[in-house]
This record gives sequence, structure tokens and C-alpha cells, in this order.
Amino acid sequence: MCSVLKYIKKVKNFTIICGSLLVVLSSASAQIRIMPLGGKIVLGTGSSTNNVGGFRDDLHLMLNSNGMPVDFVGSMNDSLSLDPHHEGHVGTTIDVINQNLSNYLQQYQPHIVLINLGAED
Repeated sequence: MCSVLKYIKKVKNFTIICGSLLVVLSSASAQIRIMPLGGKIVLGTGSSTNNVGGFRDDLHLMLNSNGMPVDFVGSMNDSLSLDPHHEGHVGTTIDVINQNLSNYLQQYQPHIVLINLGAED
């Protein structure tokens, strides 16, 4: 994963969406742990009508309504979204995320990590 972050550092506003993993994991009956990881877009600031959750609320509704039980994981909690957990940090850089990535993955053990980084680099 660290090599992915090194590559992302060279590409501004790079987003990875693991859609193919969703298809594979959708056949599983257990909840899929997804970690939204990145900056203010992941946090949801300014990206929704109520200024909370952003794409995370839409994604959560879409997946759950299509029979894919998901649980967003992370140390951040906006307490207002449908599933308030995430790793969206305003003003964060790729280097800061890279320093904490191992801890995030070990503690929350996500099946999928959605990454949006590079706007602050």
C-alpha cells in the first residue's frame, strides 16, 4: 500500500475506487468494512446539502439498499452521517496519511479502502 501512496503523491487529485472488490465481496453475507481515507472530500465538508457525510451517505444508502451490508470504519466520527466513521482529515497530505496508514489498517482491518488524496500536496 505504501508504494501506492508514493505513486499517488505524483498524481494530483487521484482517487482509487475499488469497485471490482465490491462485486467480489457483495456475495458475502457478512458486513463489508470500508475505510474512506483522505482529506476534506472524505470528511464531507462542503460536499452535501447538510455539509456532513458527503459521498459517504450516498454510498452507504446505495450499497445497503442493494443488499450489500457495509460498515464504514475509521477513527473519525462526524456523529451525524448514516455511518459516521471515516478517516477524512481536513488539510491532510499524502505524507501524513502514509505515516498513519499501518495503524489505521491494523486497528480497523478494512476489506476496502477508498482513497482521495493529493489536493493538499
